[in-house]
Amino acid sequence: MRRTSCTSLGGSTHHHLSATIKWPTVVDHWGSMGARRRNAKRSSRQPIRKHIPPKAREDDVRSTLPRTEELESLIVPGTESFVLANILGSTELGALPAHAMTVAIHQAIYARKRYSDFIIAAQASRAFCLLGYSSEVFAACASVFQVKGNTAPHKDIGVWDHPPTIGSDGSTDGHFVVWVDELNRLIDPTLGQHREIFIRSDGDQQYRHPAVLPVEGGKARLLSSTPMTFWPPYGISWTLLPLQDGYLLPLYEYHSRAIESGSRKFAKLVIDLLRAVQTCRDISDISQIYPRLDALVKGESNL
Repeated sequence: MRRTSCTSLGGSTHHHLSATIKWPTVVDHWGSMGARRRNAKRSSRQPIRKHIPPKAREDDVRSTLPRTEELESLIVPGTESFVLANILGSTELGALPAHAMTVAIHQAIYARKRYSDFIIAAQASRAFCLLGYSSEVFAACASVFQVKGNTAPHKDIGVWDHPPTIGSDGSTDGHFVVWVDELNRLIDPTLGQHREIFIRSDGDQQYRHPAVLPVEGGKARLLSSTPMTFWPPYGISWTLLPLQDGYLLPLYEYHSRAIESGSRKFAKLVIDLLRAVQTCRDISDISQIYPRLDALVKGESNL
C-alpha cells in the first residue's frame, strides 16, 4: 500500500490512501448467432409494431424514471469488502468514515465509462445522512493547475461564471462536492475520474480516487475561503458556489429514485467495509464519536 501526504493552504496534512488491487476483467459471454437460427428469425412472421411517440412512453412523474446507470450494482464484480478494507487499515479513526465512503465511491465509478457528477455526489451525501451525519451537496468549480516555470496553466472542472446548464435528460455541465459537518471534510467524489486529471497523471491509479480535504474551522471557513490541496505535481483549488443551490432542485427531482437507491447501497458498503476493518484493528472507540454509525456496524440499528 502506498500512502502520500497532501497539504492544504492552512498547513493541515491529509493523506490519500491507495493500494494495488487487481480489478477483475468483465468478459463478454455473448456468442455469435448460428446461421440456422438467424434464418429462422428472418423468415418468422413478426407482429406489426406501431410507433409510439416518445412523450407517450414517459411517465407523468419524470423523477421516478430509472433513466440513469446509477441504479446498477455499485460493486465491481469479484471484489470483496475484506480486500478493500486493507486500504483503510491505517486510517485515523476520526477520518475512517470519510475514507470508507471514498472507497465505496471509487468502487461505484471505477469501471464505468459514463456517470453523473451530480448523482454520485447526491448519493454520497444522502448516504452520509443515513449513517448519522449532516451532509450537503455544493455546486463547485475545481481548478487543476501544474506550475511550469513562472506560469501555472490550469483547467477548470465545472462552471463558475454562469449557473450550471441542465439538459432535458437531467445532465449538467456543473461539478459537485460533498460537505460533512461532523467530519469537517470536503469530499470531491469524481475529481480523480475526470479526463483532465487522468491524462495529466499518466494513468497513475492514485489520481483516480476521490479527494478528501480536512477543513479546520468548519463550514463557515469553507464558504469564506478557497480550499486548496496538492496531488503532486498538481495543485487543486475549489470555488464553492452556494448561490447556485436553487438550480439543483430540478436535478434532485429528476434523479430522486437513483439518488435514494444508490445512497442506500453506498451506506451498506461503508458498513460492510467497517465490519471488515474491525477484524484487523480495534475501532471500538468509534462509538464515542459516531454512535449512530457504531450501532449500524454492530447491527443494533438499521438504515
